[in-house]
Amino acid sequence: MGEIKAVLFDLYGTLVYEERDEEEQYRFKAYNRLIAYLKSLGYNVSINYFIKMYNNIFEKCLERIKGTLNELDMIYVYWNIFKNLGIMPSLNLVKNCLDIFYTMEVRSVKIFPDTLSILNYCRKRSFKTAIVSNATIRFEYVISHLKISNYFDVLMASYKILKVKPHPEIYLKTLNLLNISPQNAVMIGNSPLSDIIGAKKVGLKAILVKRHDIEENIFQKYNVYPDAIIFSLNELRKLI
Repeated sequence: MGEIKAVLFDLYGTLVYEERDEEEQYRFKAYNRLIAYLKSLGYNVSINYFIKMYNNIFEKCLERIKGTLNELDMIYVYWNIFKNLGIMPSLNLVKNCLDIFYTMEVRSVKIFPDTLSILNYCRKRSFKTAIVSNATIRFEYVISHLKISNYFDVLMASYKILKVKPHPEIYLKTLNLLNISPQNAVMIGNSPLSDIIGAKKVGLKAILVKRHDIEENIFQKYNVYPDAIIFSLNELRKLI
């Protein structure tokens, strides 16, 4: 695979996963905390109406960027929610609400059993490491909740540059911050298009993690293939 100096990891589905049995529970608790905060400021909004407004604005914002490689800006989403609720938005209000909501909501995110062992392996091998994730600002709360920031030299999420994988900018920005050439880096991820094809087109090596059934016909469509396919992150020990 050549000389590897840096290992880039996708986040969701590669290093971490959502515990579906807990997801709705923590999301509802997060909404309750958010509504309580708004009421403390004198804004009397019901939880059901807020959720309805959130879903409506969220879907409209998604539709606006559909078919592009642009990332959703959650500050913009919340700003418009408050405008539609008749609440004068401010950056401070929006950031406080995001903080209150995500601090609770991300508790349903868990680390895969093989994640920490391979991150420790990368550390022992003195590889530079990064997360390259398609993620909104929620990313920051997931990283904080799981306490994994110290394992990485760079934490790159699409919300920071408003471009999602497979757009080349997110890879190139990460490599620049690592001061590593593409040929000396490998991308590890579970998405054929975002993690494998996107990385390969920039010049990185790429390894597909199959934690579940994945549609692999897309590789033939783009005539781009992973350098390896693994079923556990621990298999990386034999490859890098």
